[in-house]
Amino acid sequence: MDIHPMQPGHVVVITKKQAPHFEDLSPLEYQQFTKAVQDVAKKLRTVFPDKRKIAVQIEGLQVEHAHANLFPFDTHEQYQSPNDQAEPNHDELARIAEKLKNA
Repeated sequence: MDIHPMQPGHVVVITKKQAPHFEDLSPLEYQQFTKAVQDVAKKLRTVFPDKRKIAVQIEGLQVEHAHANLFPFDTHEQYQSPNDQAEPNHDELARIAEKLKNA
């Protein structure tokens, strides 16, 4: 779970190997990474069935480690606009994490 989620349900999937760019991963490492992303996306779809799409953004801007941000969304604005909540709601994050774990 991301503690400053772009949308409720925002999950970060990181690679096992620390690589500043996803294209630096070996084909096997990339395959394992994308399999993990797909698995998380399926869990998000289960936990957030009313959302139209699951976003996947592969990046490594804030930290020098390739990772994927996944979050459920309905609109273009939700996809592009981060949730500017100053202090995260830790109870809500824990509740969503538990649902994903059990999905």
